Amino acid sequence: PGDTFIPSQKFLEREEEFEITRVRYEELATSSTSGKQEIKEGVICRRSTDEAYIARWGQERFQKNYLDYGIKTIWGWTEGIRPCPVYLRHCILAAWSCDSEENWSKDGIGGICYNSFLDETVMVDRATSIREYIDQYPEVMNTEPPDNLKERYSG
Repeated sequence: PGDTFIPSQKFLEREEEFEITRVRYEELATSSTSGKQEIKEGVICRRSTDEAYIARWGQERFQKNYLDYGIKTIWGWTEGIRPCPVYLRHCILAAWSCDSEENWSKDGIGGICYNSFLDETVMVDRATSIREYIDQYPEVMNTEPPDNLKERYSG
């Protein structure tokens, strides 16, 4: 995305609880790249705050979408919340498939992206890695998405 990138309203509404921002990144080096990697720019959804949500979407929407269901916070959790198994499985499969074989570990257990996701992404407790969570709850990887999401959520 260049300087003119503006996310669609549908995208902003789908990801309403996140801050949508542009970030600079450097692609992983491969044997086919030579010299310095080009710095690129992309869009990410990153953690936000309840206050930012309310400022953007309003207290009424926060009330309707969260408080009315007994959910007191979007971002203030410190314990007691676990990821949706179908979505976590989707993220793990996506991380697995994003690496080219030349970036895979010597033991053949995934590439840089996959291992980074498993080891550097943590649960709400800010301590338990995704890998540790999956070791504790291996059934997550057997959780199939509903039929209407199978194509989208299969990696």
